[in-house]
Amino acid sequence: MLGATDGREAAAFGEKMGRLESFFRDEAAHRGLRKALGDALYLRLLKELREEDYHMLAGGLMHEGMHAGMDDALVARIQSEYKAGGRSVQWDELRAFMAEIGYHGPFCRWAESDVSGSFGRVQGFLKELEALRKRPRLRPGPGQARFEKVRAGAWVDAALIRLRMREIWQSAQRMQGLVESFRTDYVKAEPPADVNDLLAKLSRDTAGFVAAAAEAIQRSELALRFLEEILGEWSEWAAGRRPFPAPVTDSNDIVKRIKSISWPEPPAGGAGDLMKKAGEALERERAFSGGGRPGPTFSRLRDI
Repeated sequence: MLGATDGREAAAFGEKMGRLESFFRDEAAHRGLRKALGDALYLRLLKELREEDYHMLAGGLMHEGMHAGMDDALVARIQSEYKAGGRSVQWDELRAFMAEIGYHGPFCRWAESDVSGSFGRVQGFLKELEALRKRPRLRPGPGQARFEKVRAGAWVDAALIRLRMREIWQSAQRMQGLVESFRTDYVKAEPPADVNDLLAKLSRDTAGFVAAAAEAIQRSELALRFLEEILGEWSEWAAGRRPFPAPVTDSNDIVKRIKSISWPEPPAGGAGDLMKKAGEALERERAFSGGGRPGPTFSRLRDI
């Protein structure tokens, strides 16, 4: 990546890794990082980085899987009648769009919980650093090794928080984009009132979630940058370039910042209600056409 002419991949990697990026520039530093972290945390970091964005693939597979579960002849008739103006809602697409939205909401809830867990570990690392403050200086040996382990652990959690925030932002924008895209492309004038109301509410809820998630992400990023400043001052003290580590008031301040961050609740219920209505409409169409295999229901989707 460093040898590439445009440098975009190296810059993106640096943004993802934060202060850990320098440890991947040569083998000796890399081995030192692995030793400081221990195999379990080191391998977890690589696993999470390797699997980043898998949630977007999973959501897309959920969407396409709903289409795959339908009878081709029934789908062709529904789409043809919609294009000809005989229908106000394309039910097969409604169900598929809502299935994907229904996946991203719970994913965001899980990712937000994971962010909170990482921030909790960061607070624990700061407490461990405070135990080193009693020493006039940090000498080579067990004390130095302990410091490096704590600092590396905090850097790992900072990287994992940023990873989850990127994924939350992707899912939030995807949910909003799916709602607006469906309303633009697959709903015509005068849809059923209940469907129209549910779509309008889901549109408002997803927009509100995007705005609230953006605020939480911004506040979290500022907290992470402050954390990196604090760890930088501790590093200078540990290296003997500073007479005192970062002030304890800074550690207390960042803990207050972390605790003040409120993650929003993703939209709940609306996508499931719309998916259920689409499924009921498709079942009526299937019965009217005299056959075809039934598609997945929302309750079965949740089981999956």
